[in-house]
Amino acid sequence: MIIVGFTLFISLSIPAYFQQYEPSSNLILPSYLLSYAAASSGPVHTASSGLNYALNALLSIDVVVALLVALILDNTVPGSRQERGVYI
Repeated sequence: MIIVGFTLFISLSIPAYFQQYEPSSNLILPSYLLSYAAASSGPVHTASSGLNYALNALLSIDVVVALLVALILDNTVPGSRQERGVYI
């Protein structure tokens, strides 16, 4: 339950942080394109502008962050199959 709860918390808070950045364009975009607009001026700054855009866009999408956090936690948290609830 801790993995699911932590994943939900992080998947709501990290994209909210990334989406608070104002896009560098003045276009009015629908809500499903908000993550791509935030990617133009997000908090990730590396030497490559393409990598900046990709990381800012991916980390501002709720489902992507939830998938990454859940995969990492599910594969790194110790415990037997019975302790993790994966037994039959």
